[in-house]
Amino acid sequence: MNREIPSYLLKISTNVKILAFVALFSIVFVCVYNPIAIFQFIPQNISQPREFLYSAIIIIAATSLLLGSRCLMCLIYGRKGFSLFSYIIWLVAEVVFLALSYSSFAIFVAHDTRSFYEILRGAFVFIPSMLILPYAFSYLYFALKIKNIKINNLLSSMKKNDTFTIEEPLSIYANDTTINLRDAKDELKLSIRQENLLYAEAASNYTIVYYLKNDKVERLLLRSTFKKVEEQLTPHSFARCHRSYIVNLRKVQLVRKESDGFFLDMEHNINGIPISQTYAGDMIVRFASGEN
Repeated sequence: MNREIPSYLLKISTNVKILAFVALFSIVFVCVYNPIAIFQFIPQNISQPREFLYSAIIIIAATSLLLGSRCLMCLIYGRKGFSLFSYIIWLVAEVVFLALSYSSFAIFVAHDTRSFYEILRGAFVFIPSMLILPYAFSYLYFALKIKNIKINNLLSSMKKNDTFTIEEPLSIYANDTTINLRDAKDELKLSIRQENLLYAEAASNYTIVYYLKNDKVERLLLRSTFKKVEEQLTPHSFARCHRSYIVNLRKVQLVRKESDGFFLDMEHNINGIPISQTYAGDMIVRFASGEN
């Protein structure tokens, strides 16, 4: 719950696409196939031929309200970030707001004969039911799309001579200070001194390795699973601090606690690498003890 949500969810254009999909999905799937018996929640005085039209209008109106909510979210949190817990609270608030808005509309505009409490209780059933599937599908789609874009950008930016980098002659550093990273085919892709390797980040079935070259931070996209890279790094004073990060303990400058969790800062202005609860205890102990 302490991790931040992906940055693409704080872009208005992305939220417009997500909500457009939510509206289309809800109208087609919910109204046509009616898996949650949505028609039992609409005002009882609506004639049967108008049930579908009424439901479609309600869905479009709700989507418009959600769009306004997401634009506000992007404007408020677009720069300073948004924790996963805060995002969930925002989603819950959206459901509550939609349920209250729909119940008020049903009573005062559609003149529903049921009580406000009965309508509100039904709204808390069908609104989350309408949102959960399209939200999940769109979240997974955009998450996969952003990862693929990130990987393709790295692949296109890599030069041929970057696929195998030897930072120094191996004969000079042929000892335990040299780290040799191999890809999924067990081919040597990076041979580097331990002090110049900073951290590794998981990226789908790839791993992004960050290292120093001429005192500048460079990165290499390694065609290897994160687990395989972890096995190659852990004997060299590297530790896993998150399911997506392995860091060089010798390069960690400080571990800090924020309101949304623990983070570590490293040399060369590398800040804000998250520490998950799973690894927090071990990471803090190893850092405090000066283990490397």
